[in-house]
Amino acid sequence: GSVGGGGVVGGMDTLGWNMPEGRAADFCAAFSEAGDGRIANPDFLKMLGEAERRLLGPPRIKLADDCSDEAIFRALLEKLAENDIPIPGVAGLVDPNKTGNMNGISLKDCLSGLGVDISQERACELVKDYTMDPNGSYMPTKGFVALLQAQAKKLGIGSAGG
Repeated sequence: GSVGGGGVVGGMDTLGWNMPEGRAADFCAAFSEAGDGRIANPDFLKMLGEAERRLLGPPRIKLADDCSDEAIFRALLEKLAENDIPIPGVAGLVDPNKTGNMNGISLKDCLSGLGVDISQERACELVKDYTMDPNGSYMPTKGFVALLQAQAKKLGIGSAGG
């Protein structure tokens, strides 16, 4: 099957784009490999997917409240790698004010900025699991970087040295 102007209008409408029929016909003529003003379905779906990625950004990862610590570390390490951020670079993401400490709120914000959704409670729980702080609310930023480097080595993700 293939898509003509009307199909392009409908497809673009799913992305919230109002493409006039004449523009859709021009689009089809420009990208029609057969020269018949129609685009093969697989090609059109690929174009639509690319347009959606450009519009919405990369897909977000949603972590459940009962996810393992390993799942959080894996998601963070994979997103750092996708964004070409060396592991030591996470310090600026979890401690943007350079206080020397990070907490669950800053971890949640870091993850969210990288496209990983996690509850604030779960992020705070992770920090509490690994900190030496008696009340468990924060940990030294350098300690978190070292922890992440150890997790990268354990999980075989990215470069532990950064």
